[in-house]
Amino acid sequence: MSKDPQLWHYGTVIHDDWKTIEFDKPFWLRNEIGSKIGKRIRMLIEEVKIEKTPPQLALYFGVIIKVYCMANEQFGGWTEREIDDYFRQRLRWYEKTIVLKDGTHHIQPCVDDIRLYSKDQMTKYLNDVLDLLAQDHEIFIEDPHLFKLNKYVQDTE
Repeated sequence: MSKDPQLWHYGTVIHDDWKTIEFDKPFWLRNEIGSKIGKRIRMLIEEVKIEKTPPQLALYFGVIIKVYCMANEQFGGWTEREIDDYFRQRLRWYEKTIVLKDGTHHIQPCVDDIRLYSKDQMTKYLNDVLDLLAQDHEIFIEDPHLFKLNKYVQDTE
């Protein structure tokens, strides 16, 4: 038995009235609804999170870590991975309680995985990293727009 493919319809809520949703491809939605006349349907409405951007990753890995931290004696000899781990452990550390089969609880230290961050979450993380560098290490990052994006390596002129 084959299952009909799911068709996702994307749009933007314009006002708080259901009639003011602006769909990205209204023709497809109209055709889909037209094919379901007299049938029960189900719609799922959820927010689409915007993924972090290549410039955000370039700022983090190319500018903050490579240009500033690795060149600073406070991070002397550290690898990119060690610096990234340091920031995540300082800024995104939390405890997770795991209940074992015997009913006992185990506290597991965890850190966020920035690979799963949305654009907004990455912006917040970058601001937190910049604040940490300024407050704890007296490292001040210049305006990111002064750097030329070249993959994850940045050069200043």
